[in-house]
Amino acid sequence: MRSLCYSRPFGVKSDSITMFPDITDFEIIMYAEPEYRFNVALPDGTKAGVVANHRRLITKQTELLDLIWEQTGIYHEPLKPKDFRAKLTEFRKNSTKITPPAGTQIGDRLKEELFQYCVNGPRARERIQINSGSCLTEDGHHFFRFNSFLDHLGSSWKIPEERIAQKLKDKCDVEFNHSLNVDGKTIKVCRVKQLHIDKIEYKPVERKESNY
Repeated sequence: MRSLCYSRPFGVKSDSITMFPDITDFEIIMYAEPEYRFNVALPDGTKAGVVANHRRLITKQTELLDLIWEQTGIYHEPLKPKDFRAKLTEFRKNSTKITPPAGTQIGDRLKEELFQYCVNGPRARERIQINSGSCLTEDGHHFFRFNSFLDHLGSSWKIPEERIAQKLKDKCDVEFNHSLNVDGKTIKVCRVKQLHIDKIEYKPVERKESNY
C-alpha cells in the first residue's frame, strides 16, 4: 500500500513501480462507442483521472498500461493473464454506467436530420429530381439518394459514411438499394416510411338554413 505508506509521517516513497495500478471509480459513458473513465492512485496519495475512448484500451493489458503511462507518467508492472481477466471482471462489476442526455446520441441526431431533409428539405415534384438532391415523397414513403443526404449533413459530421448508413438502417428503418424506376431506368435509392403526413385542410360546411 505504497500510497498509504507515503502519506504517513515516516513513510517511504519508492521510485520503482512493482505493482499493477490501483484503479478506482470506474465509469462507462454509454455513447454509441462507450467511453471509459477511471482514477489511478499515485505514489503521493493523490489520484489521476484516465480516459479511454475505445474498449480495446481497457481489455488489452499492454494498451491499458501504455494509456496509464501517457496520462500519469507512470508505467506499472503487468499482471498474469488470468489475474488481469479477473481484474476486468471486477472493473465491470463495480462500474457506474452513465447515460448521455436524451437526443444527443448519434441515432437520435440522425433521426432529426432525416426528418429535416425529407420533410423540410428540397422536395422532388418529379422522380427525375431525385438525381439533383431532392427527396421524393410518394405512396407513403420518402425516396432519396444517400449521397444527397450526406450533402445535407455537411462536413461537420466527422463520422464515416458506412457508420452513418448503418445507423440509418438500424435506428431509422431506412431501406438501402431500393429499386426505383426513373424515366425508364432503374436506379438504387434509399426508402423510408413517410415521416410526416400533411394535415387535411379543414373547410367549413356552408349551411343554407339556420340550425335553430
